[in-house]
Amino acid sequence: KRFAQQLRWENEVLPILVRPYMEYLQKSLNLSQDIKLQHDSNRTCMNAREWVLEVVVLQFGKLQKISLCVCQCQPAAVQLIKRGLFGSAPKEPTHAVDIRLLDFVD
Repeated sequence: KRFAQQLRWENEVLPILVRPYMEYLQKSLNLSQDIKLQHDSNRTCMNAREWVLEVVVLQFGKLQKISLCVCQCQPAAVQLIKRGLFGSAPKEPTHAVDIRLLDFVD
């Protein structure tokens, strides 16, 4: 299971996160400013399989629970990285951490 998850991260998830991450870096002035993402309530997915995912988020000094409307065209990992967050799992993360906190991990 661990090997399959590693392959999913390497071959599926990380490649699709590069562009949204670079866009987030640009908007946040290289992580120096916190940006607020507007929720897109008009988004409609053509995929019939859509579900709500609850994610606990660790940010500077606080925990927060967010809900993501996840589908094949808007995976959780992409939605999280657009918010400056990195998920705990490639497909259905239950936890996410603010990417600015990852600078402190060595």
